[in-house]
Amino acid sequence: MSTLLLSILGLTLGAQQCSVWKEIAPCTCRNDRPTTIEIYCEKMSSYDQIVRTLQNKFLPTDKILLRIQSSTLHDLPQRTFKELNVTIENIQLNHDDLTDLSPKSFTGLPNLKYVSFSDNNLGAIPEKILEVVSNVKTLDLGRSGIRHLTEQSFKSVPGIQSIMLGGNFISQMDSNSIPKNIHQLHLGRNKIKDLNGTLTNLTDLQWIFINANELTTLDHQLPTVAPNLVLMHASHNKIEKLPQHLKTLTSLQSLFLHNNMLTSLDGVLSKMTHLERAQFENNRISILTKEDFLETSSLHCLCLGNNYVTSVNNSLSPLRSLTILNLTHNLLTEFSLQEIKGLLNLRTVDLSHNKINALYGPTANLIEWDTKIIEMILNNNELTKLNGALAGLSRLLKLDLSFNQISEISPDDLIGLDRLRILDISHNHLTTLEETGKTVLPALNDLIASYNKLTILDNDFHGLPVLCWADFSNNQIIALGRDLVRKTRCKEQFTWGTLKILLQDNPILCDAALPEIVAAMEINHTRISGVAHCAPLSEQPTTAKPNAYLGFIPEDNEKMLAHHNAKTVLPTYQQPLPYLNNHQSQNELSNNYQPKNEVPKSSKTNHDKFINEDNFDNQGLKYEPVSFEKVEDSNVKAVSESTSTNNVKPLETFRNEEVAGIKQIKATAIDNTNTQTGVKTTNGENVPVEQPIDPLLQQKQLDILASQLEQLRLKVEELTVQNKILSHTIIQSASPPTENNKTEHVRYEEVAIHTLPNDEPYLDKVKKLTL
Repeated sequence: MSTLLLSILGLTLGAQQCSVWKEIAPCTCRNDRPTTIEIYCEKMSSYDQIVRTLQNKFLPTDKILLRIQSSTLHDLPQRTFKELNVTIENIQLNHDDLTDLSPKSFTGLPNLKYVSFSDNNLGAIPEKILEVVSNVKTLDLGRSGIRHLTEQSFKSVPGIQSIMLGGNFISQMDSNSIPKNIHQLHLGRNKIKDLNGTLTNLTDLQWIFINANELTTLDHQLPTVAPNLVLMHASHNKIEKLPQHLKTLTSLQSLFLHNNMLTSLDGVLSKMTHLERAQFENNRISILTKEDFLETSSLHCLCLGNNYVTSVNNSLSPLRSLTILNLTHNLLTEFSLQEIKGLLNLRTVDLSHNKINALYGPTANLIEWDTKIIEMILNNNELTKLNGALAGLSRLLKLDLSFNQISEISPDDLIGLDRLRILDISHNHLTTLEETGKTVLPALNDLIASYNKLTILDNDFHGLPVLCWADFSNNQIIALGRDLVRKTRCKEQFTWGTLKILLQDNPILCDAALPEIVAAMEINHTRISGVAHCAPLSEQPTTAKPNAYLGFIPEDNEKMLAHHNAKTVLPTYQQPLPYLNNHQSQNELSNNYQPKNEVPKSSKTNHDKFINEDNFDNQGLKYEPVSFEKVEDSNVKAVSESTSTNNVKPLETFRNEEVAGIKQIKATAIDNTNTQTGVKTTNGENVPVEQPIDPLLQQKQLDILASQLEQLRLKVEELTVQNKILSHTIIQSASPPTENNKTEHVRYEEVAIHTLPNDEPYLDKVKKLTL
């Protein structure tokens, strides 16, 4: 039996084990209620085994709920439940492959109130059994192969209140086959085409299930008078029209009529003052009128999804208690928030999968409107702009505008959304978010802007002070503004965190200056991630970029960047890391990869080369692996040429070259500084000239020298990685081919990018070294 029915019938699902649970194995027992013990026996070989297991383990006065499931009870017709010598109040024989039952087995059970023979092969109502258990109140015969109900079916149980007949093959019902004093009736999932007036006299009916049948009409089929009827489930039929008699059943609280063939509501719900939930999904309703909900003031959920509704026609205003409005998958072409004005309990509005191309805000003053909507779903429509319609939704937490045709979002469109936490604008036609950066969204944590046409992110985050997740995958992003995250710091549940930006499948991940970009972002508590599918090395960008941006800016975009007049500098790297040979496995890469926070034993004292985690703030900067995928097998040759032209040498040689390079930089720095400041050097002695030393110029020169030193260090690390890659390439090339090195594409390589720490002691060391 389903959880819904168990809860309706007041049955519990779990309780504590009883005192003799070890003695009755393989059966189990629980204290279902203070005065009732539930005994559960499963997969027993015979009824005799059950008797031997349970006999003399309980007192005759113990009230028992006995469940025997998935067992073989071939000897039950010759035995009786009275042998257990207990007071059985509830007996459930389910999935026991019962086909024939003997009335003798159930004699001597005067306290039996609940009987379940569900999931067996009875084929008909067990009338003979019911004659000996005439005091039963609930009978469950679900999924028992029953095909026909007659006037004699339940005549021997006049006091019965609940009958469960769901999941049978009932196609014929004689009139008066259902007892008049029935309270709960389940006829769902049968083959009933005509109720034959069996429900009209059920004046005590409280709930009824007639779902999943073959009914085409309910006219003259419902109870004439049913003051206690609170639930009616008639979904998955072929009902074309609601009966007007339904208006008289004003006590209804839940009405389920989804998956039918209704074309309108015909004002049937207008007098249902107690109706709380109405489901009409998957019908053919095309019209809503003002009369449909005139007095339906208690309705909490109105579900009209998957219909043909073209207009709401100001029909929703009486629904003062409405919390959920579902109009998904309809034919709406426009929607005005004026339609939901005054619905102060409304929390969720789902208008997705329509044809809405125009959205209008309320005409009344926003302060008077005082809406409390927390979720607005508008995905899969035809919106091109928002017209400021959503401005002022001060309680809104989630806004979904994905899969539309929006090409721009103005600052006025998002004004007043002070509690918005999730904004989904993916799958649109946006080329920039610059205007949105002018509107402050103080609580926004998640921004989803994938599958647009964005090219540059500049000041787009300036209005997002606590952003934690930004998805910009599958755009055309080529550059990030250096001040992009200057005003943003991730904050979740009063805790500072790291902003994560997903740049999957964007050109910037193939930029030669990617390590510089990652380093600059990490200093500002931002992590960039994504997998790059890069072109061959010969097609990698190395064009200079403006100082205000991180990343490659194509030369044909000069007009777009004309307002940036800063001088250009070359990227840190002139080309990206080379591809791996296609036979090199990821495990081999892992063995050769030196984690950033592990300092080699031979270099533990060299604090200028390795960065300790203690130098970072409490957040701790983490590094996202950046992966490159091979496009063509011909790139293997390009790898060899690239690595050979770089004159790759062993690691120790690079370290020696780095020391020599530092000495050279120191000498150059002294010479340049003297030239800039007017101090002449002769044989180690400084002869001052008439011009005084400019401290600002000197500081600027020191900063430039520190940057040059960092570039040299990063170049050494790059060449070190190339050296390791080349070594493995030579080793693998010498070995015979195997199945593992015949793959067509290169596995992803994880590259850890060392960044300059943001602590002053480290920078002081660099400056002293240059002096």
